[in-house]
This record gives sequence, structure tokens and C-alpha cells, in this order.
Amino acid sequence: MAEASPTPSATSPSPTEDPRFELGKAQKFPPGEWILGPGGGRSYLMFTGGARSAEVRGVLGELDEMEVSAGLFLSGRWVERNPEVVEAAVAAGHVSGNAGWDGKRLTGRKGREVERRIRQAEDAFEAIEVDPRPFMFPPGGLRDERVATRAGGLGYRLVRPTVAPGDLTRKEVIRAVAGEVRSRSIVRLDLRRAAHRKAVPGVVRALKDAGLPIAPFEEVADAEPVRWDLVFAPGSAGPRVKQMQKALRAATFPMSTFDGVYGEGTLQAVLGYEKLMGLERDGIVDPEQMEAMLLARPPTPPREGLSDYLDIDITRQIMFEVHGGVVVNTFAISSGNGATYKSFGRTAIAHTPRGEFIVERKIPEWRTSHLGQLYFPMYFIGGYAVHGSPSVPAYPASHGCVRVPLSEAQGLYDRNPIGTPVFVHD
Repeated sequence: MAEASPTPSATSPSPTEDPRFELGKAQKFPPGEWILGPGGGRSYLMFTGGARSAEVRGVLGELDEMEVSAGLFLSGRWVERNPEVVEAAVAAGHVSGNAGWDGKRLTGRKGREVERRIRQAEDAFEAIEVDPRPFMFPPGGLRDERVATRAGGLGYRLVRPTVAPGDLTRKEVIRAVAGEVRSRSIVRLDLRRAAHRKAVPGVVRALKDAGLPIAPFEEVADAEPVRWDLVFAPGSAGPRVKQMQKALRAATFPMSTFDGVYGEGTLQAVLGYEKLMGLERDGIVDPEQMEAMLLARPPTPPREGLSDYLDIDITRQIMFEVHGGVVVNTFAISSGNGATYKSFGRTAIAHTPRGEFIVERKIPEWRTSHLGQLYFPMYFIGGYAVHGSPSVPAYPASHGCVRVPLSEAQGLYDRNPIGTPVFVHD
């Protein structure tokens, strides 16, 4: 369905100008959204749960030594009992977030009770002149409609951690974070777990070694949100569609425009993503898929030791374009459908040859054959070519050629000269 309206956060002012950071001047946010880290090549660190005052101070001291700032999501009761720790954290450049009143689940409660507990926690922060808005991590989950609606109405945005190790040892926590972290990830550690507290220095080093240094948590305030109350399909439009387009392009799926309109080009990129990830090829993007797209990494080159080539995966119906040993584009394709057809009076089978080939010849613009029209075809054996087509369905549908989206055909043609290796396999 089409997106109803853009969210206020799409044009948020900078944190230094943002009235959400002033007590009593919270901006209302729409219900049903959560936020991820905004920056490419960066990660973010947040802490939840409460520990003894000395233990929290110890964590803050380690962060200070490593010159790292984080988000601290604390219950109002903990803040009320340890105000000096919160004041010290804010003075050191950390950001505070609302985690409800007493750490008990907010999910499943009536709306008025949810609001009461959020406000009760807020009062504890405001008593020491600290505003937890716009950050909130509600105990019990992020997708309860009552919680999201009440929190949004009170000026909060729900923060979504994307890496959250559980009950592990210190070394296991560090390994888990190093293995799961991606650009834009928000890493959540639980202050109640001794292993998580002990793992802090190792986690910070692991993120730095991964090329994803920890950025100031306040940047998250202006991140574009994921909306769990919106589902996107062809015809959708709005800032969230533009957000999706940018994420797909960053993950190597071709995208010629970032216009915020879910048209044919966006559909082909979405289908390419769904094919690569083994998802249902329906072009429908729900919130879980949207989040995964925002965190997607470029695919690994399918062949080691080769610089420039095309790799066509018939089973997944995708093609990798590799240059300099790096995947630069991942195309949705449509290959031979296995059906029989007549060609010059003979019965033939619509089969795409498998094997190792090269681009043997190329024809610019349109070429009309007895089986149809081919746009900027690149022939890799006989009459079989990679070419642009106005029809690239999510399934095999050609007579044997490899179809790519019409809008991408000329660029593909220009970048890959005669002699480029072509690998076709199941």
C-alpha cells in the first residue's frame, strides 16, 4: 500500500537546534517506528538494565578512557536511586534514554498505564534536569501498538538494537558482536550481566578492528526510521521508499533514481534482493525485510582470484557483475524456462547453456531476432546473450538468453568489453 504521509523526522533539525532536547518541549513522533543507526561505516553502543552504582561507574570509566560515548537506557527507579551516576554520565557526553519506570514489561498493558510509567520515569530524569527524549527502549519489546503510540505521542522514538548478545561469557560476547556487527548497527549490552560489563573494552576494540568505530549516540536521534505499520509494494511512494532505494543501491542492487516512488526499477532491485536472500519473490517489503535491507552488506564475490567477470546464478536467478574483484552490481535476471518452442520449423528447448564463456560479440541498442527484441545484447555463445528486456519476471521466462532490466542494459554493455569472462551455473 502507498505510504500515507512523510514522518516529521525526515526533516529533523540538528541535535543542537532540536527542541526535543529541551525539557518540556518534546516533538511528537508517529506511532509504530523504530530507529537504527544513521551513519555508514559507523556503529553505536547502548546499555540497558541496571547494576550497582559502582559497577556502572566502572563501565563509564572504561568508556571515558577509550573516548567512546554511548546511550544509557535506565529505568526511572534506578535514576531516582542513583542520580549522581546519571549526572556524571551526561556530563561525560553520554546520552540517557527512557526505559520505563521499574524495568517491568510495558507490553500488554493498557495505554494509560503505559503512559503513566513512561511519564513516571521521565519525572525522575527531569528531577536532575536530564531529558531522556527522544530515546526510548521499552521493556518487553518494540512492537506493541499501545507502547509505540503512547511513546510517540510523548516525543519518544523507539531505539532498535541490532546486535544483542545474550547470556554468554566475556569472550563469547566479544566474538558475537564482532561476527554480527554491520554498518549502522546498534550494539546493546546489558549492565546487569557481569560478562557484558567485562566485555566492554573488547567490544570497543572489535568494532574498531571491523572498521566500524563507535559514533556518538546522539546521532541516532536524526536517523530515518523503520515503520512497522507500513508495507511497501509497487505504487508506494514517500520518504521511506527513498530510504529503501538508497539501501538497495548501497548493497549493489542497481538503482537509477532515488525518487521515492516504487516503480519498475525499484521492483527489479527488490526482486534481486529477495532472490539473493532466498525470500519469497513477491516484491512486497514488510518491516523485517526493510530493516534487513538497511543493514545489508554488499555480497561477496563468487570467485576468488578473478578481477572482472559476470557470474550468472541460474538457481537464484541473479547475476553478479564484478570489477576489480568487487561486486559492483547484483542484477535480477530471467533465464531459459525449459519449455519447448518452434525455431525455424524445429522444436527447441528454452535452455540457458551452463559453463565458462566470454563475451564474444556485442550489438549496440536494439537487435530484432526471430524470437524477439534484444536491447544492447552481449553474446557469450552462439545466439545466447545477456541483454536488456522490458520483461524480467521473478522466474525463468526466456528462450535461453539472460534478461536483465531494460534500464540497466546499456551501462552493463558499456562496462564489459568483448573478452569479459562469463560464468553460467546452477
